[in-house]
Amino acid sequence: MRALTMALAALVGMAGFSAGASAQETARFVSRVGGGAISGTESYTIADTPAGRDLTATVTLKRGGSESTLTLRESFDRAWAAERYEVNVSGAMGAASATAERRQNVLALAVKTPAGSPTLSVPVTPRQVLMENLVAAPYQVLLNVTGGEPGAITVVVPFQMVTVGATLEDGGAVDGTLDGKPIAARKLLLKVAGVTTEVCFDPATRRLLRVYTPGQDAELRREGFELAGASAPKPAAPPAGVTERTVTFRQIDGAPYPAVLCLPKAPSPAPLVVMLQGSGPNDRDETIGPNKPFRDIAWGLAERGVASLRYDKRTYAFPKAYTGTLDSESIDDGVDAVKFAATLPGIDHAHVYVLGHSLGGLAAIYVAERVRVAGLVLMATAGRTMDKVIRDQVKELAAGRGDAALEETLQMQDRIMAKVRAGTATAAELRGQPPATIRDMIVRDPIAELEKTHVPLLVLRGDQDAQTFPEDFDALAAVAAKRPGSASRAFPGLTHIFTPTGGAGGVRAIFEPGHVSPAVIATIASWITTGSLPR
Repeated sequence: MRALTMALAALVGMAGFSAGASAQETARFVSRVGGGAISGTESYTIADTPAGRDLTATVTLKRGGSESTLTLRESFDRAWAAERYEVNVSGAMGAASATAERRQNVLALAVKTPAGSPTLSVPVTPRQVLMENLVAAPYQVLLNVTGGEPGAITVVVPFQMVTVGATLEDGGAVDGTLDGKPIAARKLLLKVAGVTTEVCFDPATRRLLRVYTPGQDAELRREGFELAGASAPKPAAPPAGVTERTVTFRQIDGAPYPAVLCLPKAPSPAPLVVMLQGSGPNDRDETIGPNKPFRDIAWGLAERGVASLRYDKRTYAFPKAYTGTLDSESIDDGVDAVKFAATLPGIDHAHVYVLGHSLGGLAAIYVAERVRVAGLVLMATAGRTMDKVIRDQVKELAAGRGDAALEETLQMQDRIMAKVRAGTATAAELRGQPPATIRDMIVRDPIAELEKTHVPLLVLRGDQDAQTFPEDFDALAAVAAKRPGSASRAFPGLTHIFTPTGGAGGVRAIFEPGHVSPAVIATIASWITTGSLPR
């Protein structure tokens, strides 16, 4: 589910960058996240100046049919201490910018929007680096600041207006090739906020070669560099007795809409679950970093006698056919998928269910209004209007910034959401997202819509979910408690995607490698096949 932190917006300029300097190094990187769910390129140049050095970088990222561009400019003194910084984002990620400027012993951060101008001052410290997610250039700066040596560092994230302590640890030797020639590289382990990132570099030149974050399955790799023995991962196979085949359930713009039908060995006919993903351009497995929760659920249900149908979202497979509404994003295709499932051989047509995760749960409710289903499985679904949920998400993301900064952020959020509801918000205030799209999402009331349906419900939540909240679960569970054949269950220690977390949870816990808890899958299967929950 989107965490729409509205504290970022209009582009601002910054004077003071040097011009006319000669290039010291130019590098080009390729990036990917989640096996290719996000891909992109980056080029950066570091140039000598009379006062120190200038860095310029351009990053292009693609997800589905959407593209975003990030540009970065940063100036340093001769000791690689940051003097000025400016980053701009445009495209599908929205229009946004953040700046930083050194003022004696303080680094002044600023993010400006039409609704407000939050600022933050942080002390300048030794071994301090300004960083952004999925950008390689700051890691080259990290190597230059530290000399490639382990130790404590300070990471400043201007867009999030936070500063955190981190450590660099020696990760040992790494063999690889650069432009086809063998190279003996070194690896540092950057540990920050519970996340470990591998930073590979050439110790002779300190040239950055590769950045990899296992928890996100995110890689930034210098063009021409390959790890020794690197090869494409072998595709995972379904469990024994489970079969999958590709089917087509509708046409979009004249092209077939492919889906995966996952079938159990027995029984036949089998009950079937149509699966609706959360927000954003998700693939059929709802890939999030290294995790594939929908594949986990489909295979686990099939082992327990329940078939499933899953498919890439329209915003992933056919982005040009997306018109900016939840109907276009999920509901229309969900209705067609249910109708298609009711025609399949080997399926119990009287027992076709819809499983919705996160925003997909809201869509599932509307599907149940428009076509006959046997029941709804609502996983980590909002039980309040989305503006209230987003406000709580903002509080979660802003935790630790101090009461005054949090209150300023929430007031800004409230002003923007009020303008969205009134139809007067601008795209700049929404980080480039169309105001009509956000309004379409936040005016939908899940409880009011759920009351229009009469089907049994299964409501599920992990108690480490940082994107929906106990108030949401309680509201949905209250409806389930009054409806025959319905049930609800909360699971301790599970994230928004129902994977176990070994830490304190939080918004980044969904990027920890893992699988959907077998207890969750067993609960869904038992409810569908027996009408009751396992003990």
